[in-house]
Amino acid sequence: MDKSHKKQPIGCNGINAEMGGNSESVPIDKIVRYVLTDIEKTWLKHRDTSQSLKIGFDKLDEMLGGITAPELILLASSRHMGKTAFALNVVKEIAFEQKRSVLYFSLNHPKEKIVSSLLCLEATVSHRRISTGCLRDSDWLKRKRQIIRLSEK
Repeated sequence: MDKSHKKQPIGCNGINAEMGGNSESVPIDKIVRYVLTDIEKTWLKHRDTSQSLKIGFDKLDEMLGGITAPELILLASSRHMGKTAFALNVVKEIAFEQKRSVLYFSLNHPKEKIVSSLLCLEATVSHRRISTGCLRDSDWLKRKRQIIRLSEK
């Protein structure tokens, strides 16, 4: 019997690990090759920026490497912390700047409020001025341009 494949602590020739559904000693070089292959796949995936979407926040893009399929990003926090504003800025970046499709779900706001907020964000018009009716003529013009731009998407 080959003694080099007996269960040994890490740092020796092997490591007791569960690979492939069994709990036998596996030479550490096999595990290292497996881990390095996985790291390389991840590196190649994130290195190819054509496969990732930047969300428009440089530091966050740097930390996340952008958003890549098949990731699902959930955004959660207490009320009035800016979740919708943050999410709509991400939508604006991906939809308007990168010209990609976006599917947006909200459990808190009706679709009309979401679109109104997105229009305000894109037209740089205060949502407060819209909701109070205190719009200037220039606000109407900006908003009209954005409505046309959005409806063409």
